[in-house]
Amino acid sequence: MRILTKTLQSLTQATRWIAMIIIFVMMALISLAVIVRAFGKPILGDVELVQFAMIVLIMFGLAYTQKEEAHVSIGLLVDKLSPRVQTILDIFSLILTIVFSWLISFVFYHGAVNEMTGTVIKSTLLSIPHYPFKYIIAIGLFLWGLESLFKIILTFIKLIKGTFEASKTEKGGEELWL
Repeated sequence: MRILTKTLQSLTQATRWIAMIIIFVMMALISLAVIVRAFGKPILGDVELVQFAMIVLIMFGLAYTQKEEAHVSIGLLVDKLSPRVQTILDIFSLILTIVFSWLISFVFYHGAVNEMTGTVIKSTLLSIPHYPFKYIIAIGLFLWGLESLFKIILTFIKLIKGTFEASKTEKGGEELWL
């Protein structure tokens, strides 16, 4: 279990760093594009580059966001339920996350393989092939599913042991998690 944990954490941290580097490169590219456009010399393909960078940024940020439990959630109804029911609903939503993320990952992986062996789809202006980004989508979604699976395993371990963990709410108070 420890090896699996370390491997998953390493992969998640690697994709996190790649996403952070990409967002810095995007910031620099967009700033440069705006500045040179003001002088009448636009950068050819800047919009396409930013669009492809957004794919990398979003897909490589999903697993880390799941690990940190930083996805946006609105708990109008769920917050009124007991902690045990909330945990059961969390497990159900994590199972759905795994199923859909791995299904979409599978589809994009096979789409990339088929595109590599067949007709290569390229971007309009810069002729950048799409299949590497399909692999990135597949990797990002697969890692998101792995992080969700890891979260389910941890939740079941806590349920079996019967341990409660206090977590901070948005208002700074404490709530029990089980």
